[in-house]
Amino acid sequence: MKKYVVIALIILGIVFYGGYRLGRSSSGGELTASSSMASVKGVFNTDYYPTALRMIKSARSSVHLIMFALKYYEGKHQTDTLLMELKKAGQRGADVRVVLEGGDDEFLGKAFKKEAQQVAKFLEDGGYVDVRFDPRWRTTHAKLLIVDGRNILVGSTNWTMQAFTSNNESNALIRGNVSDFEKYFEKVWKQSHEPEEDTVIVRPSVSQILKNPEEYDGRIVEVEGLAGDINFKTSKSGRKYTTFKLSDNYGRTLKVYYGKGHPRISDGDRVLVKGIYRKVKRIGRYQYKNQIDASEVKRL
Repeated sequence: MKKYVVIALIILGIVFYGGYRLGRSSSGGELTASSSMASVKGVFNTDYYPTALRMIKSARSSVHLIMFALKYYEGKHQTDTLLMELKKAGQRGADVRVVLEGGDDEFLGKAFKKEAQQVAKFLEDGGYVDVRFDPRWRTTHAKLLIVDGRNILVGSTNWTMQAFTSNNESNALIRGNVSDFEKYFEKVWKQSHEPEEDTVIVRPSVSQILKNPEEYDGRIVEVEGLAGDINFKTSKSGRKYTTFKLSDNYGRTLKVYYGKGHPRISDGDRVLVKGIYRKVKRIGRYQYKNQIDASEVKRL
């Protein structure tokens, strides 16, 4: 009798284990229990800096970084050491690419944008690191470090003095099969642009933008045209803003949103609009196509 009980238990164990492995392997984004796939270790608070430093120093083929907030303290802090190690990895021949949140004047403020530009300038000096800023229509809040395509540090820690020394931060160090993260990095990289494009102003016509919207999407433009369908509005909070259409001589139009008040313009005036063009802008469940978020509106 005992013999049959033991056999039954063995069979049940095999069935349970097989079902467990099948369920895990078919569960989409979950990591399997097998160490041959990936291992995960928690990295918390001040442990982040030494972990990131070891990873970058060990890099041979590539270092790919996406970072929301990254500050340069002119050689006075741990973040500066990591920046220097990125440049050294590039000097060793590794493919070092960095995507930063480029910031903006309204949402994140001018100081955030200036800091991102300082970091980009420091990293690209020497030509060993390639830096891009994320699309202006998207906030890149990720904090992702990938080394040699197989080691990943991902979580909540920004590269700032406060994050490295004072904050409660939670991250995961993942080793093994991390191809999904590399695919994600490449996707974000392709959507991003060179830092200097944040300061370069292009001057297309209305028709040029409508003919090639992808070329101008997220870029600073100056466009001349006729103002029409002007609406001077005031939000519930009391903020004054203006919307209107900008038309060329053939009746082709772009939408314009000006959030700094009510400019002195009337329907039919020829105006010059400066701002960021977006092929599609989404706010919640609403979307606006072919719109310039204007920083300046001037009657000609």
